[in-house]
Amino acid sequence: MRLATTTLTAVATATALAATSTLSPVATAEETAPVPVVESGYVSWSIKDSFLRYLQGPIAKGSVTASEGLETIKNNSGKITDFKFPVDAEKTSINADGVGTIDLNGAIHFLGHKGHGGEANKNGYGLDVKLWDFKVKLTEKEAVITVDYLSKGWNPGENKPFEDQKGDDVEFAKLPLTAPIKPAVNQTVTSESGNGSLAKGGVEAMMGFYEEGIEMAPASFNVKFGEPVKPKDPAGSSLSTGGIIGIIVALLALIGGGAFFANQLGFLK
Repeated sequence: MRLATTTLTAVATATALAATSTLSPVATAEETAPVPVVESGYVSWSIKDSFLRYLQGPIAKGSVTASEGLETIKNNSGKITDFKFPVDAEKTSINADGVGTIDLNGAIHFLGHKGHGGEANKNGYGLDVKLWDFKVKLTEKEAVITVDYLSKGWNPGENKPFEDQKGDDVEFAKLPLTAPIKPAVNQTVTSESGNGSLAKGGVEAMMGFYEEGIEMAPASFNVKFGEPVKPKDPAGSSLSTGGIIGIIVALLALIGGGAFFANQLGFLK
């Protein structure tokens, strides 16, 4: 009776352990459903229409240079009116609620007021702004655009050069979304924003020419999603029936009941 009691106790313990190791990962997988991955896309955003017109107009007589894969849209006069930022799919992550980060390719160099670089740089530019590393931080209701920047130039009001300004991942502008960008299997999801507002980091990047909160251009978002990526099963997350019985037999062997239990199952016949 003592051996039988010990045997039954070991069987119950081993079975419970095996069942736990088998069922627990399944519950975790159900709780975290896979989300469709981003395959490609783009964001169209002109930043600020009046600024582009001014910079390329007769007063600033400047230029706008796009690089790092950034596409430009031009009017019949050859002036840039819009930018099309390609989505870097590998660095982009959006969850099921439309919350995440869209990483964008592209850099912009604004130059204006040539010859107004100050006494020390008479052939320089009064306005010299570089923007790159564009990202879109998404919530369900808002898109916050962040940038890296380097800005320099001449302050005509104080007749001295601006101190060079640098920033990394600063909040440049905030745009209200008309609809969240929620992933959908093998579909292209689009959304628009209303007019944006310049954030504090944008004021610094633009050398203080604009005040915080000033109206910025709206943007349009186009994101193509593919299939969900199934999460990998954790190591040892499931056991076959043979594996479970093997555990039971091994435990029984430690207490001398292995042969008895195996015979009862017909293993030694």
